[in-house]
Amino acid sequence: MRTPLRGREQERRQLLDAMERAVRHGENRVVVVEGPPGVGRTRLIEEATGAAARYGCTVVSAMEFLTTPAASPGPHASPALVVLDDAHTLPAPMVEWLLTTITAANGKQCVLVLADHRTASPALELPAAVPGVRLSRITLRPLDATAVRQVVADVLGARPHEDLLTLCADAGGIPFYLLRLLEGLREEHRLLYRDGEVTVAGATRQPHRVHAAVCRLLDRLSPRTRHLLQVGAVLGPRFPLPAASRLLGESTAQLLSPLDEAFGAGLLACETQENLEFPVELVRQTVLEVMPAAVRSGLRHDAVVAVGGVPVPAGDRTHDARLVPLPVRPVEEPAAADGRPAAPCPSDPAWHSLSKAESPIARLVAEGLTNRQVARRMGLSPHTVNYHLRQIFKKLDVRSRVELTRRYAQHAGRCDRPPRSRPAS
Repeated sequence: MRTPLRGREQERRQLLDAMERAVRHGENRVVVVEGPPGVGRTRLIEEATGAAARYGCTVVSAMEFLTTPAASPGPHASPALVVLDDAHTLPAPMVEWLLTTITAANGKQCVLVLADHRTASPALELPAAVPGVRLSRITLRPLDATAVRQVVADVLGARPHEDLLTLCADAGGIPFYLLRLLEGLREEHRLLYRDGEVTVAGATRQPHRVHAAVCRLLDRLSPRTRHLLQVGAVLGPRFPLPAASRLLGESTAQLLSPLDEAFGAGLLACETQENLEFPVELVRQTVLEVMPAAVRSGLRHDAVVAVGGVPVPAGDRTHDARLVPLPVRPVEEPAAADGRPAAPCPSDPAWHSLSKAESPIARLVAEGLTNRQVARRMGLSPHTVNYHLRQIFKKLDVRSRVELTRRYAQHAGRCDRPPRSRPAS
């Protein structure tokens, strides 16, 4: 079943307006639709072509228009909606020639250009002006939270629970990944329906459908670009480019080619002047999950040796975006004065029932970090943090973050007490 187009009302209206003006006013118009891969350009174009007949437009492809005499409108023909797909692959002189040739034909035309906009490169280069033609652009952004909620409800047929929406946030608002995530969860029977609401159940790993989609994308990349993504995935959702450069043993200049390819595929973006980021957390998690455990562990070790620390992602309010020294020991395992692991504090057995994954999450939440900040700090998805937090609440018998903070303060205060002095022997 085809679901409604969500979050694109304004852009859809722009396309329909272009056709309407071609019909009513005889204008030739070129509309460039651009946005990152998977953002929904094709679906928006389909909406326009589906409505073309209502506006009296004939839909033809650019090549058909140029090579088939019958496709070109005559003086009394209806306007044509001409679709040029992947225009970004053509050199600027060819694009200009196409636009001039198409719009020079007798009759009224609405020319629609589909551009695969690359965020790290200039947009599709168009001539400054074409006689008798109005040029405009439509830039598609990732879907906002409201549109994502609507898409989830449309696809799954129920009101989405916040846990499911947290998981869907990992798709970064890109419809391509969001739809594959939802389809994968449904195929693997990991959805739970109750009282008109749907939530996610089961393991926190990404569905096989997501893995397959991301792996197909990675297979089309050069080996150097794949290596860059693997290193970046280990460093975190946001990471300094110099850190990746040092791990790969290449200068930033040497990485320009793989960086350009990663940007063009929508897999990396510039988060700040210093940091790169994965726009789609789901992609980063998949890169980590499909990596052999030994390779993943080795890369993490290399990051410590080569960089001398671990990344604290940008956006964390408690730290700057930089590499900070590693703690001498895991935060959940206090050490005795002689450096050996200390015995667990006996005053709060429930706290020590937390797993090694749960303890640092509990501590960070108690310190006031949000789930997303915890996720960035630990290199996890927000959904995974939310899952662990529910287990923490259950084990500690607390019902809110305030109670968790109070419980942690009591535990930390007791365990930080200095040990009693031993009598001299």
